[in-house]
Amino acid sequence: MYEVVYKSLVYQTGGIMFKKGLAIFGLIVSLQVLAQTNEQLNEKINALADQVESLKTQGLSSNLSIGGYGEIVYKKSEAGQKDTVGGEPEFDNKRFILYVGYEFSPKWKLVSEIEVEHAKEIYMEQAYLEYMHSDSLYYRVGTLLIPMGHLNLYHEPTTFLGTQRTQVETRILPTTWRENGVGVYGNIEKFEYYFYYVNGLVATDGSKDVNAEGIRNGRQKAAKANAHKGAFVGRVDYKIRENIEFGASIYAGKLNNTSSDVAHNVYDIHYKGQFGALYTRALWTELTLDQIVDTFGELVSALATFATKVPAQSFMVNQSGK
Repeated sequence: MYEVVYKSLVYQTGGIMFKKGLAIFGLIVSLQVLAQTNEQLNEKINALADQVESLKTQGLSSNLSIGGYGEIVYKKSEAGQKDTVGGEPEFDNKRFILYVGYEFSPKWKLVSEIEVEHAKEIYMEQAYLEYMHSDSLYYRVGTLLIPMGHLNLYHEPTTFLGTQRTQVETRILPTTWRENGVGVYGNIEKFEYYFYYVNGLVATDGSKDVNAEGIRNGRQKAAKANAHKGAFVGRVDYKIRENIEFGASIYAGKLNNTSSDVAHNVYDIHYKGQFGALYTRALWTELTLDQIVDTFGELVSALATFATKVPAQSFMVNQSGK
C-alpha cells in the first residue's frame, strides 16, 4: 500500500518531503480502516458465539433428538399365486416414522415415535417418559413396545431379513405391538432386562376381534385401551460375547371384553449372532389361550384355522373348563 501511494505522488508532485508525508498519511488511514473492519468482524463473531451459547442453554442443540425412517414396497405376485391384492401389482408407501426425543435433564427423558402407515393412517408407535435412577435401573411410563422376539423392539426395515416381516412375528408376536403401561429397564454387566405391566389385548370391540389372522387384531395400540385386565411382560437377554446374545421373554395376561377370563400367554427364546459377514438368528415361540368357554368357541375354531398356517411348534391352543 505504501509503495503504490509513493509512486503516484512522485509523478504528480516531484517533491520528496511532500510525497513522503502523504504516503505516511495514506498508510495510517488504511490501517485505521482495516482496524475498524476487524473490530466489526470480531463483534459479529462474538454475537454469533453468544447465540450458540443461548441455544445450548435452551437445550435445542443437544437435548432435542429428531430422526426417522421409511419403507416403500413394490409387490407383484407370480402367475398362479394369490395374495391380498388379487394378483395385481401393488406399490405401497408402507410406513414412515418420525422419531422425536427430548432430554429434560440427565435423569429425565421423553421418547416418542409417530408412524404413518400406507400414507394415510397415523399411529403413536411409542411415547413414554423415562427416569434414569442409575445405569442399571430406568423407570418408564407411557406407550411401550412389548419386549418380545427380535423385531418388536427393533423393527426398522434393515433389521430383518427379507422385504416382509416373518409370519411368526406378525401373527403370534404381532409386531409392531405396543400398549400403555409402566415398567423398568436396565443393564447389569452382561445382562439386559425389561419388566412391564401393560393393558391386555381385547377379544373384540365390535368391529374387529382375535380371529384366523392370529391375535394381531387384539392389539389396542394405546387408543382408549380397555384396561380392565392387564398383562405382565418380562424379558432378559445375556450377551455371551460382543457378537453373541441369547434371551427369553414371557407375556402373561388376560383378554379384555370377554364373558369369562381368557388367559393369554406367550413365551419365546431368541438368539442372534454375527460372525464376520455371517449373520445368524433363531426364534422359538409358543402362544396359549386357556379356559375358553362355549360362547367363545368361534375363537377356538378361528385359531385352529390359523394354526395350520404356521409351524406347529410355534402355536398352541388349549381349551378346558367349559
